[in-house]
Amino acid sequence: MPQINLLPEIVKSKFEKPPNYLALLISIILVIGVLGGYCFLVKSRNALSQELVGLDEELARQTKLIQQEDIEEILDFQNRLDTLKSLFESHFYWSQIFKLIENSTVKNVFFKNFNGVFTQTDSKKETPEKEEVEVKLSGEAASFNDLAKQIISFRELPKIKTVDFSSGALKKEGGVSFKIKLIFEKDALLKNDI
Repeated sequence: MPQINLLPEIVKSKFEKPPNYLALLISIILVIGVLGGYCFLVKSRNALSQELVGLDEELARQTKLIQQEDIEEILDFQNRLDTLKSLFESHFYWSQIFKLIENSTVKNVFFKNFNGVFTQTDSKKETPEKEEVEVKLSGEAASFNDLAKQIISFRELPKIKTVDFSSGALKKEGGVSFKIKLIFEKDALLKNDI
């Protein structure tokens, strides 16, 4: 069978070049470079993943530590609040006694001296739980009648446990000088509610 060639020999020879080894070499280097880059990226990703896991663990540990510190701080603050609350609950309001005496003072009676102390009702105990409040008052009244009204006024108060009239004397310039001792339960001073 005869061979039919439509291209002249000169043109045909231009298309038939010897194999280009340089292009083959560049292609092989590019493939190796791409594979090397891929391996590097995979290795870097694995290293970053492990570093990320380590950071997550450290974050969890630090969060737990911070939460523990917060819990300890909150508990410490709660203890301080409880202490403050107990201080307010056991605080003695001497102003309560002043208000009580002022509100129950009879006309024509006035007080010159006030002396208040805590006394033990049980000498074996040193805690303030068994204390009473003893108030000694000295003053003047226009008459014995006004002094009697004052004593009755004190005895009618529920916060006063005992009213002791210790002395009374007529004054030369008129009126009566007196001394009275009032005993309050300690609870009378604990609340600011008079």
